[in-house]
Order: sequence, then C-alpha cells, then structure tokens
Amino acid sequence: MGLFPRYPADPASVYEAAAETEAKLKPLGALRGAVKSQHAQAVAASNGMVVPPLMGALDPVIRVCEAVLQSGAYSAGCIRYWGDAITTYNTGVDGLNRRYEEAVGDGFGQTAPSLWDYLGGGRAGEYVDDLRAHQVDLAAAKAALIGQLERDRPSTAPWTTRRPR
Repeated sequence: MGLFPRYPADPASVYEAAAETEAKLKPLGALRGAVKSQHAQAVAASNGMVVPPLMGALDPVIRVCEAVLQSGAYSAGCIRYWGDAITTYNTGVDGLNRRYEEAVGDGFGQTAPSLWDYLGGGRAGEYVDDLRAHQVDLAAAKAALIGQLERDRPSTAPWTTRRPR
C-alpha cells in the first residue's frame, strides 16, 4: 500500500453485484412475457361482452412488472457506474502513489552531502551541519510534495453529492 489508500471496495465485486441485479430481472421479464402471451390467448378465445374488460384486466399487473424491470435496470446501471467511479478513483490514487515513490527514489530532488567530499577537503566539521541542513531541506521538499499530492488527490465527493436529474 502506498501513501494514499485505494477505495475500500473492490470494483470487481461491485460489477458482480450489478450483474447479479440484472440476472434477478431475467425471470421477471420472462414472467411478464408469459403473462402477456397467456392473456392474449385468453382474450382470443373469448367473445362478446367479456372481451373489453378482459383485454384490460392485466394491464395494471403488466405496468407494475415493467416499472419493476425499469427500476431494476436503472439500479444495475447505477451499481455499474459506482464500479466505474471506484476504478477511476483507484487509478488516480495509483498515479499519486507512483509519483510519491518516484520522488522517494529521487531523494525528493535533494542531494545529500557526501562524507568523502568533506573528508577529502579537510572539512569534516562542516559535514554534520550540512547534513542537518540537508535533512531540513529534505523534510520541506517531502512536505511540499505531499501537500501537492493531497491537492491532486481524487475526491469521492462528486459521487455522493450529485443528485440524479
């Protein structure tokens, strides 16, 4: 794990939940089709005064079934969108962690004083002071980078504050 943690939910499990939601809708869609088919057969086998009320008898059931199917499809789409948002967030966090690791590998752009340079030049007493100054500069460079990365960090706020239209 890097400096910035990934989103706690796994996008694959979120996508799986969307697929499960869609799978639960298939039997309901088949039921709607079967009801319409049997209803059409019953209407076709009837005649006289019974036909007009019989034609509209199952309309409320079919409308409710279609509303449930539409709501379920919308829910599955929202779940899939959530998985996409997690993937986008994790990609951004991975980029920030990569930038941080590269900066660590580069010493945050700071070059540490070399003891051998001081010993060779007869300035061994200055080495400790320059090393302390280097550590202060290193800490400042690290803090500045972390601050920049925090500003660049992806936010989950757009996912939780935006309302559907």
